[in-house]
Amino acid sequence: MAPAVADSVSITVLVDNDSLLDELRIAYGISFYMEIHAGRKTYRVLFDTGPSITVLRHNAYMLGIDLGRLDKIVISHFHKDHYGALGELAGGINRPLVIYVPEEPWFAQSLFKALRKMGHRFVHTSMFTQVVPGLYALGPVTNTREISLEILLGEGKGGLLIGCGHGGLQTITRWARYLGEYMLLAGGFHLKEEPQDKVVRIAEWIRDKLKPRMVVPLHCSDHKDVFSEVLKESYVEGGAGLEVIITAENISSRPKPLEALVRQLL
Repeated sequence: MAPAVADSVSITVLVDNDSLLDELRIAYGISFYMEIHAGRKTYRVLFDTGPSITVLRHNAYMLGIDLGRLDKIVISHFHKDHYGALGELAGGINRPLVIYVPEEPWFAQSLFKALRKMGHRFVHTSMFTQVVPGLYALGPVTNTREISLEILLGEGKGGLLIGCGHGGLQTITRWARYLGEYMLLAGGFHLKEEPQDKVVRIAEWIRDKLKPRMVVPLHCSDHKDVFSEVLKESYVEGGAGLEVIITAENISSRPKPLEALVRQLL
């Protein structure tokens, strides 16, 4: 049976090492807020939380995003820059949440216990796990215990969101079993310590093999000048505040308007 697809998906970078807007805060980490529209329903999903609840909440407030309305949370892996704000975020939501994780590491057992007491439920992903229609968790990939997210929009089109890319881009993309045409490739590509010549080869592989409409390197990718030079018009500069909207027919990006400032002016 073919997996369910979304009609459209909007993705906002809530936390990153960089910001597109001066009013937002930065932190070494990553967090994506997503609204997945499928049929008559809209699902609100957070992919990773970044390391700081203060940064996460500040940026969400400034961008007009209500984290209290989240339906699901997905944690790519258990490094602090990806799950550090989970306890305080989920602990402040007074209704049961479903939280998708690749594992339950020993050092986070007290966190799992506390959140289960509040009624939150954890789902361990395996290979290809539906989060909501049109959004699927891939992995855990190899021995990195990290999961990525595959977005499906119909006709084999969609995108791939990566938390940190510890398993390597080529390995991770092989897990995207239903993704034929890449509208979007975004996230942490885990290249910050790699030599420039290797990054050039990876950028050329993305350009020639995946042929994505849009590429947004974030967090641990670094080498933005290389990606910009190799990928040309498909490269989009990332950072907190970036909003990407995808359908099967189109993809666009912009700095998301600062709703908090608009409210103050009214």
